[in-house]
Amino acid sequence: MTYAATYPAITPIEYKMKLLLVMQGYKKDDIQFIANPTGFEATGLKMLRVGHWDWIKDEDISYVEEHCPVEIEDVRWYDEDCGWQSVYYFKQKEAL
Repeated sequence: MTYAATYPAITPIEYKMKLLLVMQGYKKDDIQFIANPTGFEATGLKMLRVGHWDWIKDEDISYVEEHCPVEIEDVRWYDEDCGWQSVYYFKQKEAL
């Protein structure tokens, strides 16, 4: 089973984010969305992950934010076994 099958895109915004990342060269089966990450249920934040905590280039995050009404925040940490890990929290921008 792929990462994307485990945590698929379910909203139109998530599908667009996935399309934009695929256009930037990321594998569609590595892109996953987690609707209610632990500790963030009440904030409206969702989680975007690529592969096994892989990094998304800053310019690719900017590309997604430019073409999709979302704000994305990256969180990175170092794991002694796996090296640098990355996850991305996002929320839809408020309509004007």
